[in-house]
Amino acid sequence: MNRHCPHTYNGRRQFLLQVLIGLGVGDKSLAIAPAPQGMRSITGDVRINDRPALIGAKVNIGDRIESGEQSGAVFVMRRSAFLLRPHTQLKITPAHSWIRYFLRLTTGGLLAVFGQGETRVVHTNSATIGIRGTGIYLEAEPETTYLCTCYGTVDIQLRGKQHPRRETVYSQHHSGRIIQIADQKQPAIISAPMKGHQDTELAMLESLFERRPPFSAK
Repeated sequence: MNRHCPHTYNGRRQFLLQVLIGLGVGDKSLAIAPAPQGMRSITGDVRINDRPALIGAKVNIGDRIESGEQSGAVFVMRRSAFLLRPHTQLKITPAHSWIRYFLRLTTGGLLAVFGQGETRVVHTNSATIGIRGTGIYLEAEPETTYLCTCYGTVDIQLRGKQHPRRETVYSQHHSGRIIQIADQKQPAIISAPMKGHQDTELAMLESLFERRPPFSAK
């Protein structure tokens, strides 16, 4: 699987349209299935533990999900929903106590919505991000993470004991950060504009649970 590609692509809107209206693209692109859990939409080359993903396939703790070029997927796990961008590597690992699992985003882009009261942790190469019942968008690179707190609260911790920098972000409607460790002496959490995702995509993910994003509640 080719992994040398930007984490966003020009066909993002077309992919969302395929998800929303149930059109197929290619021999592996299928519409949203009625099953509440598992893969709901697949475009292109998406794999679970190195095997081609199928509509309805369950995503479990311990699984690794990867998407190839011009590929993506929507899947549901428990009370959370995820949209994978092309060239994404995501691993779901067991956790402990009140945190049921960790998400390890090695590379690529991920949009996710989480049920109220759920606490989750996402690891990237540059940050550990605690999530409390919210919507987020992430793009991960070797030394940089882009994070948008679409709504809700996140706690950001720079990776590594040498980086004590922390920040808590509360947002009602998109608050972006770039988290970078390229400069080991001065790692940074920098404000950034919204990019790479849309409100309609958040609404689509929330609708899988008959929920709406807080910013559209009125």
